Amino acid sequence: MKSSSILFFLLFSCIFFQVKAQNNFKEAFIINLENDTLKGLINSRSEFKNYNSCQFKRNGELTTYQPNQIHGFGFQQGKFYSAEIIKRKFVETLVFGDLSLYKYKSQYFLKKEGKTYKLQPKDNEVNYRGKKAVYEDKKC
Repeated sequence: MKSSSILFFLLFSCIFFQVKAQNNFKEAFIINLENDTLKGLINSRSEFKNYNSCQFKRNGELTTYQPNQIHGFGFQQGKFYSAEIIKRKFVETLVFGDLSLYKYKSQYFLKKEGKTYKLQPKDNEVNYRGKKAVYEDKKC
């Protein structure tokens, strides 16, 4: 009897936390293909899920947008994701202006005068105790 109670508790806890973790809607907005800004709620998920799609809720209706369906989305006083740098992916906008900086996973992109440049990490090769080693310089 005791083991079945523990099993029931564990099963219930897993289901509860899974449902709770899947829905974290925050005040946000999308910019549609007509450049209209629509306010609503967006499911604040992991960064990697946000790169692929946007779950937008407005007037109780939930819509999942892919990068080819909107220009971007953002959270009020938070991150903004753009769909205009990598095909079929959203990228996080770090700096927006005449010179813009974007992030996709561990990759960074610059956009200036309509041209996009992928930033390449600088690899350095050194000799350490008679063996070649390569380290990545994290400085810009």
